[in-house]
Amino acid sequence: MRVLFISDSLVSDYEGFKATFTAEDKTRISKTLLILIIVTVAVFIAVICLCVVYRKEEEEAKKRKGGQNSNDGTHDLCTPPFPSGTSCSGLCSGTH
Repeated sequence: MRVLFISDSLVSDYEGFKATFTAEDKTRISKTLLILIIVTVAVFIAVICLCVVYRKEEEEAKKRKGGQNSNDGTHDLCTPPFPSGTSCSGLCSGTH
């Protein structure tokens, strides 16, 4: 019998708790949750965009650094920046 009494008490507490929320409260909670979801998605997209931009900038920095060959320190004549006193016109067949 005691279990039945506790369960009746819980049901009445739940009904009382449920009755405390008005339609306006439910609408406000729904709007708040929607805003929270939108902000979360926006932050997620922003982080992805920042990662993509950072990766592109790293690649551009490597390109700006020049075509240094990692093994012998020579410069590829076809890759800017060109060594001083050289141009790429017709010289794209070796290293300097």
